[in-house]
Amino acid sequence: ARSTSSHPLLAIGLMLAAMAILPFLDVCAKFLGQQGMPILIVVWARAVFGTALALPFALRAEPAPAPYRLRGAVTWCGGSAASLGNLFGRRGGAALDRG
Repeated sequence: ARSTSSHPLLAIGLMLAAMAILPFLDVCAKFLGQQGMPILIVVWARAVFGTALALPFALRAEPAPAPYRLRGAVTWCGGSAASLGNLFGRRGGAALDRG
């Protein structure tokens, strides 16, 4: 099995790169929102491009044991359901307030 501590400088470099890029993504999202782009499009694009950037690393990594894969899928489904409920719940409430 491959040791996770065999390349500590690589891990530090990747962490520093990630911490430099993530705030830049927030700045871009805020800028696009201020320019009038719909927030749902900005959030969707951010998720798609983030997935596209992370996918090569995820595919290269060793597979996680089955319980961890299941936990990840359950977490993802729960987060998606909460986001959709929040989105449609707010729209429904706003429509009721207008009428």
